[in-house]
Amino acid sequence: MTHSARTEPRIGGDPPRPFMDSLLRGLGRLVLQAYYRQIEVTGSNHLPESGPVIVVANHFNSLVDGVFITSFLPRMPRFLAASTIWDFTPIRPLLNAAGVVPLFRAQDGRKVKGSMPATFTKAAELLRSGGVLAIFPEGKSHNEPSLLPLKTGTARIALEADSDTDLLSVQIVPVALTFEAKNRFRSRTLVEIGSPIAASRDQIEAYRSQDPAVRAAAVKQLTSQISECLQALAPRHETWEEARLIGRAAEIIGQPDPIDAQHNDWATLNTTRRDLSRGYAIVRETHPEQTAALRQDLAEYDNLLRATALRDGQVANTPSAGAGPFIVKTLVRFLLGLPIVCIGLLLNWPPYRALLALSHWRDLDKRSTWSIFAGFFLFPIFWTIAAIVSGYVGSTIWGAAAFWIIGSAVLIACPVSGKAMLGYLDLYSETVAEARARTRLHGANSLGDSLTEKRQIILEKLRALVEAHRSDEAHRKPD
Repeated sequence: MTHSARTEPRIGGDPPRPFMDSLLRGLGRLVLQAYYRQIEVTGSNHLPESGPVIVVANHFNSLVDGVFITSFLPRMPRFLAASTIWDFTPIRPLLNAAGVVPLFRAQDGRKVKGSMPATFTKAAELLRSGGVLAIFPEGKSHNEPSLLPLKTGTARIALEADSDTDLLSVQIVPVALTFEAKNRFRSRTLVEIGSPIAASRDQIEAYRSQDPAVRAAAVKQLTSQISECLQALAPRHETWEEARLIGRAAEIIGQPDPIDAQHNDWATLNTTRRDLSRGYAIVRETHPEQTAALRQDLAEYDNLLRATALRDGQVANTPSAGAGPFIVKTLVRFLLGLPIVCIGLLLNWPPYRALLALSHWRDLDKRSTWSIFAGFFLFPIFWTIAAIVSGYVGSTIWGAAAFWIIGSAVLIACPVSGKAMLGYLDLYSETVAEARARTRLHGANSLGDSLTEKRQIILEKLRALVEAHRSDEAHRKPD
């Protein structure tokens, strides 16, 4: 379902700025699509086309999470964000342009004017004007494999807005951001928009009470509902190893005979992984020995794939040994694009390497933020310098007019060649992966047979556990 564009209000009664909103959303999509190879958005029809909405999302990837929510939701949200973000001076103009509102938290220990209750009041006013508010209810970005306990602020804001009138119904919409590898350049990301919920009439009436305990109970109850909705979408694992192995199992059982798992639908694969994660929590209690044996097989299979840099889809559908036509076709594609790739490398490789060095020493949940936001400034600066230098060199040979002609040409060529180079980097990555699979799976060491056999064993054990779980469920149902 396509949502029509609409002017979204801003917090604090500031006049709407639809052109700025469109510009920021377009810019955000452009930057994210350069960093991530594939971005899927599902459930857009779940976000109400009008009226007050609170978007709640998991927070695994620092400021990048906010850019995803801003850029890919059908409506433009206004964020509540920790006031400490304003310490990064270069991004203050972006925060102010997007209508982000600072949240003054006690734990930040900052001597600033403002308070959390005042911010919550402004947020409730935004909802009364029919706007979209976005919150990360975990309270901070992190690198844990599951959600942190949610803060109560979202429920308080929703109930505050609803309690002032019987005509308002604030819709709370969960959004899950799932990253294949959040800090890896050209990886995949999924944005899942879930079904909305709203505070019940009993909760709203309880919040209107003068009894603090009754009000607190209503807030706690709604917070619990929000947590359940978000947990139903967001990744939830006890350890990162568990997350990796369940992801591997999802590849196997979700597409038992894929043509190429790298190109499987990411949203479908993620749904399978989520279902397996829930089932795993049950069967490891009801069938511990079978589950432990399956986990051991998955770990061995996963270690083999990672050690050989192979993909599950390549094992399921082993590439043919004949590499002649494949090599010829690949060489032709590379040669045709070689000139523009060389230009793209010359104009974009230096700032890219600088970004890698800059982000390398950052916390895991902030590395992609540093790469993307620093790149937002570093690339244009480098492109401008390249244009000036090229124009100056040209002017010394062909005269003053050449400065503007050559400089302008280089300035245009920088982003254009960079976009083309990304496509060829993806092609190069796929080509190397394909060549590696052809070489290793057809070698004399029978690696291909070993992997295929191990994969089939895992598939059979997975199916057996699924059937055992279904049988248990059937026996538990009343006649």
